[in-house]
Amino acid sequence: MRRTKRAQIWISAVIFILVVITVMVLVLEAGVPILKKLKSKTSLVKTEDTMQNLNQHIIDIASEGQGSQRVIPLEVNDGEFVITQDQIRWKIESDQKLVEPMTYIEKGALKITTNTDVSSSEKGSSFILENSRILVNFSKIGNETSWAQMNTSKIINYAVFKATNNNVNGAFNFRIGDNENSSIGTGYTTLLDPASNTATSRIIAFVNSSQFEYKIEYTLESNADFLKIDLKDVVVK
Repeated sequence: MRRTKRAQIWISAVIFILVVITVMVLVLEAGVPILKKLKSKTSLVKTEDTMQNLNQHIIDIASEGQGSQRVIPLEVNDGEFVITQDQIRWKIESDQKLVEPMTYIEKGALKITTNTDVSSSEKGSSFILENSRILVNFSKIGNETSWAQMNTSKIINYAVFKATNNNVNGAFNFRIGDNENSSIGTGYTTLLDPASNTATSRIIAFVNSSQFEYKIEYTLESNADFLKIDLKDVVVK
């Protein structure tokens, strides 16, 4: 359900019994300016106050018990306002620097973020890193307590570039120097903090080869069409 203009929202404790924790999100994304008259943080501050006030109403109604209800005036003049089952979200695109890029500010139930189009998830035997430009599918291999056979060429299954719908697959190999044996051994992959609407998401691959132990960190950032790959914690046997 979307609210982009002045609206009346009817809130009932019956509905919010299913929502134990309500998450409010303000998302600011760089792009084509739609607020030509915006010369300060006025709209951001006003909407932040509105969200905090709405959250307090939700807390009050939930504490009053089943059947409690009230009408709450809600006015949003700028940006996009979306209500889902477990989240109330306001999004604005602006070419003005309202806050620093890739900011994450948490004020109780309210979260203020910028350039956060990255999501990460676990699906079957795969981990997924995705943003508005690219989707990368990783193999889920073993875990921290139960290592499995590891081949670094099998960690990334494929990547999809969304602008062209181009699916790239094949051998994405990784090794230390010219040592071919460094790419095989045992180990595991793990997804750090699965989430949506974040600035970055990471997957760690731990590799225990015959001569080295090391970690490969794969990072996808907001609006990027590439992965950042870092070699970490190398131990020579």
